Amino acid sequence: MKKGMLKFVLAVLILLPVCANAISWETFDGLPINSIGISGSNLVTSQGIYNLNTRTYSPIIFPEARLTSTHGIDGTNIFGSYIDNFSNVTWHGFVFDGLNWVTFDKIDAEGTVICDMDGSNIIGYYVTSDIRHGFYYDSTSWTIIDLPPLNNIGYNLMGISGYNIVTTSGVYNLQTQIWTELSFPNATSTQICDIDGDIIVGNYTDFSGYTHGFLYNGGEWITLDYPGSLSTTIGGIDGTTLVGTYYYYESDQDYGYCGFVATIPEPISVLLFAGGALFVRRLSK
Repeated sequence: MKKGMLKFVLAVLILLPVCANAISWETFDGLPINSIGISGSNLVTSQGIYNLNTRTYSPIIFPEARLTSTHGIDGTNIFGSYIDNFSNVTWHGFVFDGLNWVTFDKIDAEGTVICDMDGSNIIGYYVTSDIRHGFYYDSTSWTIIDLPPLNNIGYNLMGISGYNIVTTSGVYNLQTQIWTELSFPNATSTQICDIDGDIIVGNYTDFSGYTHGFLYNGGEWITLDYPGSLSTTIGGIDGTTLVGTYYYYESDQDYGYCGFVATIPEPISVLLFAGGALFVRRLSK
């Protein structure tokens, strides 16, 4: 390793431990709990969208659907799945750009679910004969993704960014077709929730049974806890902005879950993302 690169990596490793303390956390009345995605000022829950600027919430309901489930947002495109009243298909995928609703179904599938989008690239799963199959769709062709750790029990793809797809338990690189299992060190369980660029976020449970958020850049695991909370979960990431939920307990009369928005400040975010570039190169080899 060249001296310049070595100094850079050492600087990253020195600053990483203080990253969690430097993050700015924000919560306020009306901010939804269980947020699962964010794009710009728009925050998404399983049932609608919340605008951070206007602080208004709008439900997302597919026209004439019996049930609508929102799964995320990419730019101005909101995506998810719905159940209609007219066919035998269990779930249909959908994309909504604010004006137009587009149904997204794999031909001959019993049901189709969109889990995430990155530009024109879509990941999710479809069901045939009661078996789930993961897929990657690049606007022209379908690639089936059935990995050994991902069986029909609890199988779900969580996020896509570039060539990297994250599941609840690891990351899969579309170029190398290599699957890498990820687990927070010394945790009893790890749940990956999202990826943006080179940064993976999610949650883990420690040996005391407490839940913590985490950020992983391919080399370092960073615990993220809302200040004073008993548990923290990270639902999504967009650039340097994180969304999630925390649980607090002040007294028997004052406790509950609250949503939050967290921001990773510069220049620490630069170091994080630069360190993550090493992770992408390593996965791509």
